[in-house]
Amino acid sequence: MKVLEEAAELSVAVNEYRKGQGSRMAALDELADLVQTLANLCDAYGFTDEEIREASERVQRRNVERGRYADGERRMF
Repeated sequence: MKVLEEAAELSVAVNEYRKGQGSRMAALDELADLVQTLANLCDAYGFTDEEIREASERVQRRNVERGRYADGERRMF
């Protein structure tokens, strides 16, 4: 699946960046590729912006309840 491929490429780029062996721009480009792939997937399945927003809010609430965020951490866009 394309999403897994793009996520793996992002993982490699971020790890290289963290080690000082890759660039921030390369990591951001891989992130953008993953976001675009996810947008394409949403379009393919007809997920609306409203459905995605509602699902994101549910997941965020659930993660807050489970204590998965530290103070000041970004939760969602």
